[in-house]
Amino acid sequence: MKTLFLSSAAGALLLSGGLTGMGGAQATDAPDQGNAQTPTHQVSSENVKISSNVQTYAEYEVLDEHVNDVEDYQVNVVANNANKRVIILSDDNNQEQYKSVFVKNNDRLKIIDLDNGPIFNNVLTNSEADNDDDAAEDENESSDEASNDVDDFPEFDTLEDEVNADDDQVRIVEDNQHKRVMYVQDEDRQNEYKSIFIKDTNRLKIIDLDNGQVFNQVLTDSDKQEADDDDDAAEDKNESSDEASGDVEDFPEFDTLENEINADDDQARIAEDNQHKRVMFVQSEDSQNQYKSIFIKDTNRLKIIDLNHGQVFNQQIK
Repeated sequence: MKTLFLSSAAGALLLSGGLTGMGGAQATDAPDQGNAQTPTHQVSSENVKISSNVQTYAEYEVLDEHVNDVEDYQVNVVANNANKRVIILSDDNNQEQYKSVFVKNNDRLKIIDLDNGPIFNNVLTNSEADNDDDAAEDENESSDEASNDVDDFPEFDTLEDEVNADDDQVRIVEDNQHKRVMYVQDEDRQNEYKSIFIKDTNRLKIIDLDNGQVFNQVLTDSDKQEADDDDDAAEDKNESSDEASGDVEDFPEFDTLENEINADDDQARIAEDNQHKRVMFVQSEDSQNQYKSIFIKDTNRLKIIDLNHGQVFNQQIK
């Protein structure tokens, strides 16, 4: 009887221990099940979509040259530290298409087409690297001296036609033997358009900084020759403008000048007159330039600009 009692007690104890062990095993397994869950992917705070400020980066100009319509892509900076900057370009379906890696220590830029492999791997020039974060300062320092000559550049006539640019609104950011970069400003002196003229190929890009690219073509040789003609003609006309001003009432645009701004032939001074265009200033009674007219002879387009308040007329005339 005693033996049966002990066996029953031992069995109960064994059963109790087994259940306790099972419970312990379940308690031990619970954290493992939690760990087995797929971890949530945390996006770095640097992986943010950016807008026009990416255009101040040293590598942007090269990206613009090697990636067609770069402004149409979503631009994400996935890394930007003291050593390097990594940019991903994605399409409208959020599919990654290009990757750029800019190594700041040696100014080396790699651009990778994620479908076809590397398309650029080179060290940027000093001028490109220096534009990284201080393009605005460079612009302010150089614009005043250079802006007087912008209407002689081969791309300026296209800027006039495409975005109604005036030479007083244009500021040069970069001008070297390979390319020229300019900003066209609005009346509040805020950058509105950007032009990139590649001198080696005569390709001009014009970018609306709010709405994207508006022009991307190779200019013809006739456009370039026109600028060369303008350079020579400007000097000649500066010497002869006083004598010629008495004939301005015979110019086809003068009737429109009279109608729009009450111009008088005695107030008009010719600044430039060649086979492609004529530029005149209409002065106030105290001989201060008040209006500027630009007559494009090839298309009969006339622009009249109030030098204080902006454009007042831009149409083709008969």
